[in-house]
Amino acid sequence: MMPNLTPRILIVEDSLFFRALFSKMLQKLWPDMLVDENVDGCNVVEWVNSCPPDIIFMDIHLPMANGLELTKEIKTVHPSIPVVVVTGHDFLEYSETAKSAGADFFLKKDELNASTLKAIFDGLVFV
Repeated sequence: MMPNLTPRILIVEDSLFFRALFSKMLQKLWPDMLVDENVDGCNVVEWVNSCPPDIIFMDIHLPMANGLELTKEIKTVHPSIPVVVVTGHDFLEYSETAKSAGADFFLKKDELNASTLKAIFDGLVFV
């Protein structure tokens, strides 16, 4: 799936704290990784169309959009781009709706750690 050796990641997340933490963790694991960020969900589909990332980490609750609806829209046009839905909420309905929207993986924010990220990347990106 990955077209080159420098993966491009898109984090769609409104929490500055979580974005910073997540970006720092990614850069520590893969120093050459390019990390793009979108804070509100606005223009994400256009962004993905113009500069397709190797993987998208999508929050559900965004100020300007619904992450599950964005996931569905992106996967309709770009089915090969992996989308990981990330949320702070532990509701079974979210996991099921994320899967229905086409998400490749569902991750609770409190489960974010190096080993989980490595497993996601090994399974979805570095194949």
